[in-house]
Amino acid sequence: ARRLGMKLNINRLLNGQAILAIYQERYAEAENMLLEADSLLNRTQYQRPAAHVTHLMGITMSARGDSSAALRYQQESIILCRRVGLKIGFAWTLTTVADWLMTFGSREDTYAPVKAAMLCGAVSHLLKEMNSRLPPVQQLLFDRSMKSAREFLSEREFSSAFANGQVMSLESAVTLALSLSA
Repeated sequence: ARRLGMKLNINRLLNGQAILAIYQERYAEAENMLLEADSLLNRTQYQRPAAHVTHLMGITMSARGDSSAALRYQQESIILCRRVGLKIGFAWTLTTVADWLMTFGSREDTYAPVKAAMLCGAVSHLLKEMNSRLPPVQQLLFDRSMKSAREFLSEREFSSAFANGQVMSLESAVTLALSLSA
């Protein structure tokens, strides 16, 4: 048990250092720390920490311009969050998927801004329901997604998509995010 506790603490420390590296745009270092953090845990037994590491890896891959890896990691994180019922994890990953849509998806998918606005609406509703807020990294991605979607859509289209996201079920938002392909 003591050895396991040490691994979890090291995992948390590496996650924190990786977040700092992401803020400082040291993405290669963040990736290495996250790979090490992931290697410490049995993914089957420790799905919550694995969901967080996977989510952070998706952010790192997105920042490095690897669209397919970024989406793959976020979708894996969503699956892990679903298995353990980690609602705040859904808010984080759905925010990052909305950002992915506006960064990479809008090049090929004309509905990407609508989907991003819907996911932002779903995240907004989920956070309100949990009386919670996004951490700074995810808030930055949320704000950027909202701004980009507004630039692509008319005010009416954006408002409609955002409102539809606010009333969609969490499972529908998850299904939407998992249905995307790079």
